[in-house]
Amino acid sequence: MEFKRKFPWESEEYLFRTDPDDYVEVEGRTKYNGSNLHKLLKKIEYQVDGEWKPYPSAVWVDKGEELYVAFFVVDGDGGVGMLSSPNGVPDGKLMSNADAAGILTKEYD
Repeated sequence: MEFKRKFPWESEEYLFRTDPDDYVEVEGRTKYNGSNLHKLLKKIEYQVDGEWKPYPSAVWVDKGEELYVAFFVVDGDGGVGMLSSPNGVPDGKLMSNADAAGILTKEYD
């Protein structure tokens, strides 16, 4: 599955690709549809200068007044969605569990 998106922590829009059937269930503090168990994508790639490179499935964003965790999940329709913890309440539990599961994560300052 491919999709284009520009995220607040990036300077431009990128083309992404992933397999929504390749995920791991990770527990965090952030709830979605009443559950704090999320289907985090194991592998996401983005295209830069015609080359596919790994992209983090979970990011910790700390930009002064913005502080949250955003993460790629498999949505209820089998597609790809982006969830985030409330601003000011970063989900360290999700980041730790994602790291432990071998998911690529990154911090953006």
